[in-house]
Amino acid sequence: ATGDEVSEGSDDDDGEDSGTKAEAPLDLIYMLDLTGSMGSWLAEAKKKFTAITDELAPKYAHLEDGLRVGFVGYRDRPYSVRFVVSPPTSDFDSVLATINGQSASGGGDFPEDVAGGFNKVSELSLRADATKLLVHIADAPGHTVDPDGHDTSTQLIGFARAGLDYVLFDAA
Repeated sequence: ATGDEVSEGSDDDDGEDSGTKAEAPLDLIYMLDLTGSMGSWLAEAKKKFTAITDELAPKYAHLEDGLRVGFVGYRDRPYSVRFVVSPPTSDFDSVLATINGQSASGGGDFPEDVAGGFNKVSELSLRADATKLLVHIADAPGHTVDPDGHDTSTQLIGFARAGLDYVLFDAA
């Protein structure tokens, strides 16, 4: 992201902080490893997602549906609830409630189903005119290719081509 540089006394200085209001909408997707090994990290991840949303919301409040938040949580096969998905919405409280309702379970092997989670992200409806950001918190790498044939390298290339920026926070 780039910002406007304004020196004191400049004609552009209107007395307001130009960095406080976004110029374009944001589709923000949180992706979270929900496997058992995340147990000790899950509460902190939930706090971070809430803090990020609380920090960003005022910057987009002047735009209609300026900030939309979505969520994808994932576990490995064969767990009965492999994915938890909340499509992007301007009702961030409902998405944060879904996130806060999650618990860590499953896993068993070290790599997790990151590719399956990426696939669920790719199925979300993101706005063409919005900045798109995927924030992922996990403590283990993904299988290179998941049981459904999704390849994380190919998926990340697809995200880049679609304008979806990706940030990974390693909880381990």
